[in-house]
Amino acid sequence: MRNESLAFINLLAAREYPQTVALNPFDQAHWFAGAYRTIQRGVPEGTFAEAAKIGCSNLIFGRLPFLAPVTFDVGMETLIAEVAATYPLTIGQAQKLVNILLKYHACLFFSQLDPGWNLAHPWVAAIHERQHVPIDSIVLVGLCRLDPEGCAQFVTASSRFAYSRASMRFVWTHCAYIYDPPSEDGKGPKAPWSGLAGYAAYFRLQALIRELAAAKGVSPLLFEMRFLWALWAA
Repeated sequence: MRNESLAFINLLAAREYPQTVALNPFDQAHWFAGAYRTIQRGVPEGTFAEAAKIGCSNLIFGRLPFLAPVTFDVGMETLIAEVAATYPLTIGQAQKLVNILLKYHACLFFSQLDPGWNLAHPWVAAIHERQHVPIDSIVLVGLCRLDPEGCAQFVTASSRFAYSRASMRFVWTHCAYIYDPPSEDGKGPKAPWSGLAGYAAYFRLQALIRELAAAKGVSPLLFEMRFLWALWAA
């Protein structure tokens, strides 16, 4: 986990402004801003005031240290539901925000860059084996590739390598949808990760990832970093 954490930290630090995120040293406002950028495209402009963002940040950062291994899944469901109910976010956006911040915590902890910070945050290691991973299009594409049977009737995804006028270079773009309820014929209600309105479909994705991680003998987050997200990270 240490090598993957250091690679993730270095990757975020090397991104072009304003996508740069410095995980070391810990900075709540900076971390929240970095995590929020991963969902802001799906949040209608003007609906999430700066004061509300500060409140959301305080809620999440204040609650994370109280997540415990035995009650982790219940604690996550409560937190994600509260974030989505209190702020102008869907369940899909709330889970991404919470899970990205958890990933930041885990990467700083396992990087061993700040031993003093680690001593003050022992809960990060305690929940690691239960920790959820951020669900987004990249993760969904990876899940379909690695576990087509588990994703059948549940997730549909594709990737395309094409020229982006925004970045003025060729890049991978990913498209993925989650059927809720599952669909046998590819028809029926479906939504991108950011549009998820229910917790059950989100948790089913976490269960799939846990099964795949257990088969590899690694934690879910390490599985995500090695086998789902890393392939497209650059």
